[in-house]
Amino acid sequence: MSPATTCGRCGVVVEADAKRCPGCGRLWPSLFGQRRRLDAWFDNDRPFSKPLGLFLIVVYLVTCLVASKRGDFVAGGLFGLGPGPETLFRSGAMATAAVLHGEWWRPITGCLLHAGILHILFNVAALWQLGGVVIGGYGNARFVIVLFTSGTLAFVTTMTQVPFTIGASGAVFGLIGAAIAYGYRRGGEIGERIRGYGFQWLAYGVVFGFLVSSVNNWAHGAGAVVGFGVAWTFDVWRLQRGRESDGARLLALFLIAVTLVALVVGVWLGFTRDYPYVRFR
Repeated sequence: MSPATTCGRCGVVVEADAKRCPGCGRLWPSLFGQRRRLDAWFDNDRPFSKPLGLFLIVVYLVTCLVASKRGDFVAGGLFGLGPGPETLFRSGAMATAAVLHGEWWRPITGCLLHAGILHILFNVAALWQLGGVVIGGYGNARFVIVLFTSGTLAFVTTMTQVPFTIGASGAVFGLIGAAIAYGYRRGGEIGERIRGYGFQWLAYGVVFGFLVSSVNNWAHGAGAVVGFGVAWTFDVWRLQRGRESDGARLLALFLIAVTLVALVVGVWLGFTRDYPYVRFR
């Protein structure tokens, strides 16, 4: 007898190789025997926000090392101590001119890059704080969906306003929007607290954006709107009734894979291509 698992729709116990759920009739209710693995990957007791923040720090340190080797290391300004513009561009920064030349990965990879110590520390701290709230309400999979869509679309929708930009702050503002949406949808005292927490972060971000001229406020605004809109479509009681849906978790896996492919492709082509339409100096 094959190991038992549960149906992703109704929760009835089924064999791992069952072709149809006896409770609700769903085809392949155990996802071809992979649900246990999926449950382990998306264990909400281990929030994705922590390893993701560490990953962003590693990417930042690697780009700093590459920049120092290329003589493109910047050691001044507000953000200070970070890779220069050529290293950032070749590493996958969001650049409108390159996107218009077919480099589709830049709205994705641009979210992974940071210009300096304060830049990366602020975004990682915000990611850890807000990520805990969003994951607590929606789960790891829907956290990934909000983060990817808000960060990417924040760059895509503002590419005509800001031709060169980097950073995870558009995605972070997406988490702010998602927290506010969750607060409204959940309601009650808990919902009010979460909504207030989200508005506090939004206020901090707006004030900081107006005080610092180099901040991409267009991406911040777009990210917050996208995050709110995406999260508004979620079922706020899903986790209370059980695990996240199979569709959400499979979509999250797909988006993670797309991000990794984009990073590899972007870095490889960025450091091997010539860019006659870009002036680095």
